[in-house]
Amino acid sequence: MVVENSSLKKVYKNLYTKQCLVYTKHIVTHRTFLTVHPNDAEGTREAVLTDLLAMRQQSKHKCADKIIKMIEDLRLNGLECRYIKTFKDSSIFELKDRTPDGGARAYCFRVSKDDFAVARAECKKENAADKTLLRWTENVIVAWQEGEEVLRPKLKKETKEAKPKEKEVIMKRKDIPIVKSKRSLPKGDGWTGQDISEAVEEMLITEAVGEALQTARKTRKLTGTELGKRLGVGRSRISQLEHKESEYDLSTLYRVFDALGYDLELRIVPRGKGKAIKVVR
Repeated sequence: MVVENSSLKKVYKNLYTKQCLVYTKHIVTHRTFLTVHPNDAEGTREAVLTDLLAMRQQSKHKCADKIIKMIEDLRLNGLECRYIKTFKDSSIFELKDRTPDGGARAYCFRVSKDDFAVARAECKKENAADKTLLRWTENVIVAWQEGEEVLRPKLKKETKEAKPKEKEVIMKRKDIPIVKSKRSLPKGDGWTGQDISEAVEEMLITEAVGEALQTARKTRKLTGTELGKRLGVGRSRISQLEHKESEYDLSTLYRVFDALGYDLELRIVPRGKGKAIKVVR
């Protein structure tokens, strides 16, 4: 059909748009929460982040990347996520795929019509799911049903966060039950794949810095109390820095390593060709 007149084009476009709207399915925004165990101490990091950190440290990068990708697919597609596999007679379902490192698996449960909780993750050569992780997830489900605060949303920052995209979906899977709770769902955004990836990378850096600080202190044969006196802080603050219980900034690191008689070197390395830029203080 050829439409010459511009006003007719506009009318035709409006009619086409309205016609399309008639066939649009409901728009769903999914949230993916991470979890902690009901027996965990306050301030314990989300279990999936710890699992992914361990994979990174074991050089199972492809497995960790796949798990993050699967969680992002769940966030975007909900029950239409292509990685979903269900367990018979269980509220738990898994996200599962193969990688060169082994089988990538994440254990999850459904907390509302459109929202999910991701409990644990693993990378293994064996085909069977880890029973210990399944029991851990079951304990979290029971705690959630009893109204305990085991779901963790993504904490808001001052910077702009990536929010879940709105997606047109047709709900086909109806075989995953919703785990109801005495508690309302947490407010706030769910975790995106990028959120999880950035959190794990930050944890890797924090772990490495903490270990380097402890090594440097022991090399100088100083106790935590002695180093604290040099810096004008208590022993507990040194323990926080060494055991990854505190965020680092460059000024703090410069002060600590200077007190230990070390220079802190920051290297900015290009991914392609080119020379690294070195910053020394």
